[in-house]
Amino acid sequence: MTQRIVVPLLVLAVLIGAAAVALLLVSGDDEDTPALVLRPTAIADSPTATPLDVPTDELPTDHAPGSLVDVPPRPTDFADYPDVIAAYLTAAGDAALDPPCLVRLLAAWEMPPGAEGRVGDLTGYAPCLVGSTDTDLDNEVIVVLTSPTPDPPSSGEIQAKFVLFDRTGTEYRVAFEESLGSLGSHSPVPDILVATGDINAGGTGVLVYGRPICGAHTCTWQVHAITGSDAGYRSLTPEGGLSMATANVGVTDVDGDGDEEIVLRGGIIRSAGAGPQRERTEIYTWDGDQYTLVGTEFDPSGLRYFVVRDADAAFADGDYAKAVRLYTQARDDDVLEEVMYFGSRDELMAYTGLRLGLSYLLLGDTDAASRQINTAIANYPVSVIGQAAVIFRNAIDLTRAGHSGDLGASCHAVTEFARKNLERLEEAWRYGHANPRFDPESVCPF
Repeated sequence: MTQRIVVPLLVLAVLIGAAAVALLLVSGDDEDTPALVLRPTAIADSPTATPLDVPTDELPTDHAPGSLVDVPPRPTDFADYPDVIAAYLTAAGDAALDPPCLVRLLAAWEMPPGAEGRVGDLTGYAPCLVGSTDTDLDNEVIVVLTSPTPDPPSSGEIQAKFVLFDRTGTEYRVAFEESLGSLGSHSPVPDILVATGDINAGGTGVLVYGRPICGAHTCTWQVHAITGSDAGYRSLTPEGGLSMATANVGVTDVDGDGDEEIVLRGGIIRSAGAGPQRERTEIYTWDGDQYTLVGTEFDPSGLRYFVVRDADAAFADGDYAKAVRLYTQARDDDVLEEVMYFGSRDELMAYTGLRLGLSYLLLGDTDAASRQINTAIANYPVSVIGQAAVIFRNAIDLTRAGHSGDLGASCHAVTEFARKNLERLEEAWRYGHANPRFDPESVCPF
């Protein structure tokens, strides 16, 4: 297209400016007039300015925003991507990082797969972050790279990795990279990069990222945190990362102490054999050496099985009053639902009654303990746990007035009986592979 530039106004402005300068120079001949001082002046926007007659939709799309550096062609070898991007960042500078960072390169290289043409709109996916990940607190660039979609798709798999680029002066280099493995041939690329910056208030930058390990139906997230120094990058999480199925990952200051915790929410295994499930939230905090689990909170559930699980957790924590409340709810609340196709209701109810009696016993209320255990025995006499309750009552010589037997010896008798009947109990406690198997030592753990 021929470019047409309209110039009369520009010529007129130049002539007027020249005349003004000439008048000032003439007046400067007077020795009482100070010499002319030239100062730069901002040019105001003019409503009459005429732009180049070039439609914006005809501008090249292979240039980084604000830069004339061409986006390089996508290399044929996936291993060459990091070095090519480092050279591009060095040449383009900050212009390549205008939000969203590296957006035109990612679109031109079709990363993630299917993103071609969606410049600035990668359907919520964030494959590039700019932030501090090391001790100098200067910004690094972190990018998730994916290999091309196989053609045909059934002929191979999409590979993925993330690469961290550091800058010295104006030159970028590859400082760290990690393979994310195969994404299959059609898999959408999940959000890998979570957060950067001094999230633990330790005076150093940190990168938090997640690595998905995907099966036929479920992706389990391994969440990692790393930080860099002159010695290289090191992990701030336990080996294998912080793991949770179908997790949403975030970084936030949960307790208001200035440090940000890593928060995982999810935990649902999308498999028919997984059994009943509920989401949970796990909170990991910085202990000065690594991120460690400090709290787990399960979502409320209307299933009787999960109320018993919550009572077990209170019992394990030594909160026997809370255990009494929850075991009582699990036994008496008719609104609670049963788990269909999993477990045995009779064994669960007998277990609830025995543990309710144990909780009262540990609170020093032998009257209530005796009544609850006798009720479990009467209601579920043929269940394995009902028979274990008889063994416990007789071994500890429990009456409403007190007991004369030893708690530890009585629990040992229950454990031995459970071991002898382990096959029946494991079948009765089969609540799917997302839930714990029956443990004979957990019935009476003293």
